[in-house]
Amino acid sequence: MNSILIVGPTASGKSGFAQQLQKKIGGTIVNADSCQVYQNVVILSAQPSITEQQQSPHALYATTPPDQNYSVGHYLDDVRRLLKTNPKQPLIFVGGTGLYLSALTKGLDVGPSSEKIRKHVQQAAQDMGMEGIYHLLKTEVPNFNVHFNNHQRLLRAYEIYLSQQETPVGKSQTKPAPLNNTKVILLNPPADQLRQKIKKRLGQMITEGAIQEVEFLQKKYPTLGTSAQKIIGIQELSSYLQNTLTLDKALEKIYIRTCQYAKRQRTWFRHKISIDHEINAPWTAHDITSALDLIKTR
Repeated sequence: MNSILIVGPTASGKSGFAQQLQKKIGGTIVNADSCQVYQNVVILSAQPSITEQQQSPHALYATTPPDQNYSVGHYLDDVRRLLKTNPKQPLIFVGGTGLYLSALTKGLDVGPSSEKIRKHVQQAAQDMGMEGIYHLLKTEVPNFNVHFNNHQRLLRAYEIYLSQQETPVGKSQTKPAPLNNTKVILLNPPADQLRQKIKKRLGQMITEGAIQEVEFLQKKYPTLGTSAQKIIGIQELSSYLQNTLTLDKALEKIYIRTCQYAKRQRTWFRHKISIDHEINAPWTAHDITSALDLIKTR
């Protein structure tokens, strides 16, 4: 399978780079960002625009409602289905989620916190009720401090508790890496330039309707899944809409969190993945040519 990974911190220009590369080699641009799998979070997750998706094939973007959880295990299953559907054409994976990128190239150790355990938790919620689960954890787990009314955290705590027990409901297994012989290109502009791009993109997000997007999410989805809740900007703009934060303060918090996230991504790329080619400035047409030369050497 011909596959290329375009990786980099948030706002480094990965989507645009992939778009230009796809025009040269064909194939499909595939999402490798845990935030961009969610529907109705187009702006805050910086998904490719409708125009971009019309210009070239894209896959695994906006596949999941944000009130559902979507794990890296689900992602690998979706990638394998995509590989079967497109056995010969190039796939250009684009993203900055370390766990997704690692799973693509190294596989995934799936512990007992599996689909079987989740089903077991759901059944327990029906059989025991939240009160039964709460009292079991209060008795069995040292220093347990989840509030009874926080049902989402309570169920997650019970899932973790089960994963630590010798139970028949889930066993460790390994999901092999779906990709091999993959070229990895890192877009890694200087930190000061990246911070400027983050600030500029944040302004664009507000102009494009990020506040209205969060307002819609609040109305359509009373409770977001654990993963979707982590998307930077949802919490801050929700607080603004609830009049507990000014817009300026909300934007400041989003900017700081995004810069912190970009820093963590840089650290991950430096230590956790093998890079075939690194671009240390805003990419140009020359970098597309260099990427094509790299791909030809596979």
